[in-house]
Amino acid sequence: MADTTDLLPLADNTYGPVGGSALVLPSAGRWQVTMVVRGVLSFSGNAGTFIVARLFNATAGAAVAGSETFVTQVRQNIAGAGQTTGDNDTATMVKYVTTTGPTTLRIEAKTVFQLGTTPTQAAIVSDASGRSLLCAHKVSD
Repeated sequence: MADTTDLLPLADNTYGPVGGSALVLPSAGRWQVTMVVRGVLSFSGNAGTFIVARLFNATAGAAVAGSETFVTQVRQNIAGAGQTTGDNDTATMVKYVTTTGPTTLRIEAKTVFQLGTTPTQAAIVSDASGRSLLCAHKVSD
């Protein structure tokens, strides 16, 4: 997986792919898919934004229903210019997915702006301090 996927270039409340997150389910069946997503938000001044991630079925070209997970949020009023705040959290989602053949899944993420200043950083991160990943285990044919 890519070390960092910058979410700032995306329009508010618009999902985009997380680099390097593709996972191929090689055959038809029922799969237990685990999604782990580490999100980072940073601001200078008043802030109100959160990050949401979901599974996306690239083979079908559609989001996996019910797979959205809340990753992290910063909502804070800070008195005084130049003060900064941030957050760094990890969310885990387990979802059962049924496929009819080989299927490629990926993680998508978005930011949702609520108030205050635009984030100075909004990203999905995977490094030695915490990983973002997809993994799967086939539970039945």
